[in-house]
This record gives sequence, C-alpha cells and structure tokens, in this order.
Amino acid sequence: MKVLLATDGSSLAKNAAELLHHLKFQQPLKLSVLTVSLGPELTIHGNLQNLTREEEEKEFVARHHAELEAMFKDQCPDYFSKLHHTGNVAQSILEVSRRIVADLIVIGAVGHSLVSRMLLGSISDRVATHAKCSVLVVRPPDQDHRPHVCPKKITIAYDGSIASREAINEMMQLTWDPDCEFSVLSIAPSYDYLMSEGVAAGVLEDEAKALEQTKGKAEYMAKQLAEKLPNTHPHVIRSQHEGEAIVRFTEHQQSDLVILGDTGHSLLHDLFLGSTTKYVLRHAPCSVWISRHHHTAEGE
Repeated sequence: MKVLLATDGSSLAKNAAELLHHLKFQQPLKLSVLTVSLGPELTIHGNLQNLTREEEEKEFVARHHAELEAMFKDQCPDYFSKLHHTGNVAQSILEVSRRIVADLIVIGAVGHSLVSRMLLGSISDRVATHAKCSVLVVRPPDQDHRPHVCPKKITIAYDGSIASREAINEMMQLTWDPDCEFSVLSIAPSYDYLMSEGVAAGVLEDEAKALEQTKGKAEYMAKQLAEKLPNTHPHVIRSQHEGEAIVRFTEHQQSDLVILGDTGHSLLHDLFLGSTTKYVLRHAPCSVWISRHHHTAEGE
C-alpha cells in the first residue's frame, strides 16, 4: 500500500505518525513522508534573516524525517521517501498524492474550536474533501495531544452501498488485535411527523419496511465480519440526519476511529451524499477514515 504521511513536526502531526505506526498492515508499506514549508517572507530587513530561517527549517525537517524513517524501518523495508516542499500546504499534499498514486493520505487534525477549524483544521478538511484516494484524519485522543495507540473501538458506517462495502474491504487489509471492538452502524430514515399535517399509512409502512431492511443489512455485515473479527456487533439508529447520528454514536461509544465510504466528487455528491462525510469529518470526536477504495475496485 502506498501511503502519504503529511507532517509538519508538530505534536498533532507526530500523533498521526504514531497512529499509522501502530496500525498493522498485512503488506509492507511504501511510505512517502511530506513536509510543506511556507515560502520565505520578503521583508525590508533583506534576505540574510530569511536565509537563516530557511536553513533552520531545512535542518528541522531533516531531523524530523530521520526520526520517522527510524520509526517505520520495519514497516517500510523497501521504500521510504522523504519530501520537503514549499508553498500551499493542502495543494502540495493533494498534488503529491496524485503524482505518487497514493492509496492513503494520513494527516493530523486539531480539535473542534472555532480557531482550530479556521487554521490547521482547514488543511485537513480540504485534503480530505478533495483527495482522490482514502484519507485518515487523526485526532488526538484527548486535549493533551498524547501519543496515539492502535484504535480499540472502531465504528463502521454501513449503508449497503458499494462505497461502504469497499471501505470494509480496505479495513480488512489490516490485522486488528483480538480485543478490538467493531460496531457496524446503519442509519434508518426517520419521518418528521411534527412538520406534516398528516402521515399516510403507506408512509408509516415504508418507514417500517426501511427499518427492517436496514437492520437486515447491518446484521448480515456484522455476521460476515464476526467470522474474522469476533467482537463485532450491529447497531441501527433511526434519524433524519445520518451524519449527526453517526457523530452521536461515536460519542456514546467513545470510539477511537470511525470508518466510512465516500462516493465521489460530483456536484451532486458535494450537495447530498458528501454532506454526511463532511459532517462526520468536522464533528466526530475521534479519528476519521474516509475510504475511497471503491474507486480502485471499480478500476480493476
């Protein structure tokens, strides 16, 4: 698997690297590490100070990349690439991921404050939204930004679509510890009775039928996964807002990771299907794995 780790050497970026390090991929990784520096500022003081800062930045990045190379030496025995670019951070990450044909981008994200969304959060948000490959956005397990360990509680958002099935296939490319807990979460539609003057019997029947179908899909997938991951259980929630329901569930379960499939980049997707992915990305209290593995499957 080709993985692009975007890092700036901060505690948040190191946290993302720690999580990637603890994930047990079944095949050796081809890992590219990318750090993007902002361009040197032109000031009235001349270029000497800028040159000094630039050299210090290069030395810092070199040390950081050397630390990562030592960390991943066992997981990347054949390929480890160190890249240092200058310019727009999100754009550089996206361009490199396309050039190397990455399967997965791993990037750190900050919490949920307004400031975090406006600054560092905007980078991970743009990368996750516009990348052509899967993206793992790593949030720290608490406000102290402690190093991450391998996720133990994983929520899988499942709706029976190709995208959600392939998200599970991508997840199964890893070896998970026996004590990991997996929740197959499906959302059944809920009718807003308060907003209507009356509800036809047919609508109630359709909603009940949809609920049973949703339960059937969740139970079937959970049973399939349980053959390899015994601690897997189905969960069905009725809700008018899929993204909100997924976020509430991850909060209640204290999930470490939520995995969901994303369907594409069309305008229709951005307005409708993408709304669930974006909502979960921006509001989930845990790390988020947005899988686009179905694109690879369709091309095979």
